[in-house]
Amino acid sequence: MKVGGLSSYSEKLPVLFFIGSLLFFSFAYGAAVIRFQVFPFSVLDRGFDEWKELTAGPVGGSYLRPVRYEDSGTKVHDLQQIMAGATLIPTFWS
Repeated sequence: MKVGGLSSYSEKLPVLFFIGSLLFFSFAYGAAVIRFQVFPFSVLDRGFDEWKELTAGPVGGSYLRPVRYEDSGTKVHDLQQIMAGATLIPTFWS
């Protein structure tokens, strides 16, 4: 017999049945929540509606605003450490 582990199939079988029954009852409760609209259906439904509202608009929504001063954009301190590629935010309003 191993110390700290399961050594034979007869010891593993109840653990596997327990895990399988947890998975089955979790799935069954999830199906009942959708079918019969029991708790937490209202919480999930409201959250899903809010998520749809947040993602319905353009990317970034109304959170992106142009900067308020003239010297905006990316600052370069060391030309050797610049990586090639597109920079979205500094060139968004250009």
